Amino acid sequence: MKTLKLFTIAMLSVFAFSCSDEDRKEFQDDLTDELEVVFLESDEIEDGLKIEGSELIKENPPQPSGGLTIDEGNANKASDTSAEFTFTTDQEVTGVYAQLTTRQGTTVPRYYDIPVSSLETSATDSGAGSKNLNTVSYTFNLDISDFEEVPVGTFCLSFCYYNTNGVSNVIVGCATIALNGEQKILETVEITTF
Repeated sequence: MKTLKLFTIAMLSVFAFSCSDEDRKEFQDDLTDELEVVFLESDEIEDGLKIEGSELIKENPPQPSGGLTIDEGNANKASDTSAEFTFTTDQEVTGVYAQLTTRQGTTVPRYYDIPVSSLETSATDSGAGSKNLNTVSYTFNLDISDFEEVPVGTFCLSFCYYNTNGVSNVIVGCATIALNGEQKILETVEITTF
């Protein structure tokens, strides 16, 4: 039995040393990529995030009421510390509800209420060079204010707009925090559910 164990250890050692540096680096990169795809829980990151002009409310947001829709949604990396979320609609907007979530839909009973005065607005281009004044694009930024409070991984933000007629459909954008050397940065931002 002892001989079998020694033989197995010897074979594993020969195999490990026979890998080229390139193979070892590729294996290490793959392992790092897999480890970085951690889905963060909403309450893990809340203290490190900020949405300018918003109020954090400690309950679940109102649910969509039907009849109001987001025509188009987009998410971009604005900088290494900021994500930009944009949506368009031809309806009046009073504000936006935004709630941290995981890709699996897990949330905590807290959300950001962002008044329309904190949103950037612009009329959308109808494609022929003229602006469609009935459809407006609204943008808000999610800033990572404290990387110490935000671990490496992926988190999502579900958001919808509201007005006096109700609450729109919800779309979800996800952002990934990664290591760039020793420093954490916002790596990617995308809309995942529309």
